Amino acid sequence: MKYVIIIMSAFFVGSVCAQIPVNTQIWSGHNKIGFSSGINAASGDFNNDFGLSLTSDDQISQDVISDQAGKLSTSGLNRLGLDYETSIFASLPVSISSHSLLIKFSDASHVSILAPADAFSMVFEGNESFAGDTLVVSDASVLAMRYQKIGLGWQFTPSIGTSIYAVANFVNGEQLASLNIDRGTVFTSEFGDTLIGDFFASYAQSDTGSVGFASPNGSGFSIDFGMSTRLSAGNSEWDLSFDVVDLGRVFWQPRTILSEIDTVVNWKGVGLPEIDEIDDAFTKNLSDSLLGSVNGLIGKSRYQNWLPGTFHTQILQSRSHGVEWGGGAVVRWHAGYNPFAYLLGGYQFNKFIDCHAVLGYGGLGDVQFGLQAKAMFDHLQAGLSIQNLEGWILPKSHLGASGRLSVQYLF
Repeated sequence: MKYVIIIMSAFFVGSVCAQIPVNTQIWSGHNKIGFSSGINAASGDFNNDFGLSLTSDDQISQDVISDQAGKLSTSGLNRLGLDYETSIFASLPVSISSHSLLIKFSDASHVSILAPADAFSMVFEGNESFAGDTLVVSDASVLAMRYQKIGLGWQFTPSIGTSIYAVANFVNGEQLASLNIDRGTVFTSEFGDTLIGDFFASYAQSDTGSVGFASPNGSGFSIDFGMSTRLSAGNSEWDLSFDVVDLGRVFWQPRTILSEIDTVVNWKGVGLPEIDEIDDAFTKNLSDSLLGSVNGLIGKSRYQNWLPGTFHTQILQSRSHGVEWGGGAVVRWHAGYNPFAYLLGGYQFNKFIDCHAVLGYGGLGDVQFGLQAKAMFDHLQAGLSIQNLEGWILPKSHLGASGRLSVQYLF
């Protein structure tokens, strides 16, 4: 009971943490059984007012749409991303005391959106404002994946404070939706009676007839590896770590839906005399029918893609009591994610509880921060983080809703 009270107190004390990945810093040289669950949702281009209205309101007000449209970058791509992972893991001792067997089961999701400002305008405001102009949606992309992993690995702990690990994972691909628009323009005539679209795009979607948790729509492999060690420098000890996670690919089943579009669409509208035959008129006036192109190129076949991988490194001063400092960096691939760097500072209250403040820049947004606390005892360790608080403090300029909970029994 004493441990529970102290841990819950630590949760409410908190510290500040930015967009640090939810699936790193699990293996640390201790033999353990644990649970971890976290979600990162962030954007420096979209905002919480729009996100909340989109997900909870029956209709988004024009003021919210206008505020969001005015914030988007018109010179580059606007980013929005989400990562989720829940895992159960264990580090079990073997006959050689410095070695451990690693086991991990996890369920993960990833969503990344890269969108030009014109794409937002087309979806939420229509093309009226582009009369006599060309709307550009080139380089827009959407990736959504859900997958499960079963991992088996090995950890070597040559000395106290130092460990090296590697894990091989079998990956089950549950769901996939991927859209890439390499070229996309829509010209609207001044009177709105003529549309000319030029598109070169590809789309992939896992089998729509096989849905539900752990549906076997794909299979693949990945590796995780990393190390942690304790260094002495400047009359202080420092904990240094790095992790590489989800370096691998998924091979989707032959039932995967694939489509490629490379076409020009010219629609000159439907005149009033043709209103009773609008379907025929619409088809007749498509000089290069987009519908025909899509139907002709939709098929089912195998598909493969990279997992959204992560490299995370961190160095943190280690003290039994007092102020601690540090920093770190995150690089991700195939995740729509810019490099992310952060500075870290906090306070070690005693040998049980620490809190740290992290201020970072990059990733899915710009300036980011949040809250985190950790409590560690002889056989129990727990942590809670609330990240991307800038989305709640500045809901009209940032989007963020992230957090992580971890509980571990050490032995």
